[in-house]
Amino acid sequence: MAKLENLKINGATVREIHNSGPMLALLGSEARKIASRAGAGEWNVHVERGPKRGRAAVVTGDKVAREREGRDRALSRAVGGVAGGGGGSETAAPRRTSSRPRNAQGRFI
Repeated sequence: MAKLENLKINGATVREIHNSGPMLALLGSEARKIASRAGAGEWNVHVERGPKRGRAAVVTGDKVAREREGRDRALSRAVGGVAGGGGGSETAAPRRTSSRPRNAQGRFI
């Protein structure tokens, strides 16, 4: 591989590329893929220009989607942020456990 010497990165140009129309379209496309992998429920995709780079978000849009994310981590799995992610698995992720003692009703003491 060739060695790069005296490479200067123009910050304004990088910001311009990160906020360009094609980059925002790419972000939107990837966010829509994640929303479709999340499965049942309404998943809203938001794409916006930021001060330094464009950004995209996928958020729950209805009760079904909120319940699926809360119970099954559907969106987290679609993004790949939960073990076993990357495809909307129907098996719920294990809940975190605490070493704190609990009373008979399961509440922390």
